[in-house]
Amino acid sequence: MEKENRVSLWIGYAASEEQLEEMLEFTYEEDGDSELPLFAQAFELDHFDDDFREALLLETPGQDWATALQDISYSELLLPEFTRLLPEPARLERDKVNAAVLLYHFDYKGTIRQANVGGQLWTYIGAVDCEML
Repeated sequence: MEKENRVSLWIGYAASEEQLEEMLEFTYEEDGDSELPLFAQAFELDHFDDDFREALLLETPGQDWATALQDISYSELLLPEFTRLLPEPARLERDKVNAAVLLYHFDYKGTIRQANVGGQLWTYIGAVDCEML
C-alpha cells in the first residue's frame, strides 16, 4: 500500500488530541516486536510509515474542509483534490466528525470503508496524487 506521491485520507471522531495520537501509536514489546495501532488494525493496514502521517483535530466540528485542512502539508496541492471527495459539513453529524488522518506515500486499497476505532466511527475518504519533493 505504500506508494510514492499518493496521499490517503480518513475522517472520524476523537475526544482529544491525546486520543487521536493513541489510536495511531505503534506499541513495542520488550523483544522489539511491534503491535499495529488501533487505526491500522481497524482498516487492516499491514503497515504505514509513522514519519509520513498527519493527524489533526478540527478547531470547530462541522467547519468547511478547506478551512479545517488549510494547515496540512502540501495543502495547496491536496485541498482542491480532497475537497472534491469530502462530504459537505452540513451532511455530517457535526458532533461525530472532528478529526482527520492523512497517510503520505500511501495508497489505501482495502475494502473497509468505515471502521470502529477506539469506539468511534472512522470513514475512508480516498487517495489522491500529490507530487511531493
